[in-house]
Amino acid sequence: MKILLKETISLYLNNLRLLILISLPFIIASSIVDQISTQPIVGKGIFLSLFLMLLNAFIFSALTSTIIVCLSEVKYHKPISIKESFYGGIIHTPFLMFTYILLMAPLFIFWNLSAMVGRMMNIDVSIIFPLSYAYYYIILKASFAPYLIILDGKKPFSAIKMSFTYTNGFLLKLIIITSFFVIPITITKLSLSLLLTHYEQMKNIVDFGSDIIFGAISIVVHVAIFTVFCVSYSRIKERKF
Repeated sequence: MKILLKETISLYLNNLRLLILISLPFIIASSIVDQISTQPIVGKGIFLSLFLMLLNAFIFSALTSTIIVCLSEVKYHKPISIKESFYGGIIHTPFLMFTYILLMAPLFIFWNLSAMVGRMMNIDVSIIFPLSYAYYYIILKASFAPYLIILDGKKPFSAIKMSFTYTNGFLLKLIIITSFFVIPITITKLSLSLLLTHYEQMKNIVDFGSDIIFGAISIVVHVAIFTVFCVSYSRIKERKF
């Protein structure tokens, strides 16, 4: 575990400038969409909400694919430019977006149907929400799918299926290494929001700025998952030979 953490931090810090430069446009775009989503727009309906959600999914998919392309090159000491990272990422974005929608659609439908049934029957459906946590297990098991799509050329359904195999023996490592970075990052963002609550007149600017900082720091989570994936991928390939 210590080796994985050390490799993650080393890969992140040694390529921090490049990672931030390729990620910043997507992080800014995502922050803008989030700001629009939280605004009380007159006549804002389900179609606009759905469009903004899909737009955010596209931005996140583009960000993820661009980071994976970049990391795969720098990991093996291959020279890569920002332009090449963008180009390689955009090519794979539709496949990643389809994969994320495929994985998240059931959970989205579950939450909305639960809320609708609760309103219609006037009952508290919060007791069934813990069931959705079981779904996060599936999401975690499928976390290697984007890497298999981009680095191994797999199709979305095949990548999800293979990810369940590749995460065997690595699930606890994934939870620990991502939590190691996610928890401090989340605490930092919440602390920043609490410290700046009295600047109500600058709330949008503060939220926008904190989203960008949070996004830039969160790149390390992508690096952490990539590091674990590389170890898993190498071991499975060794077994085959």
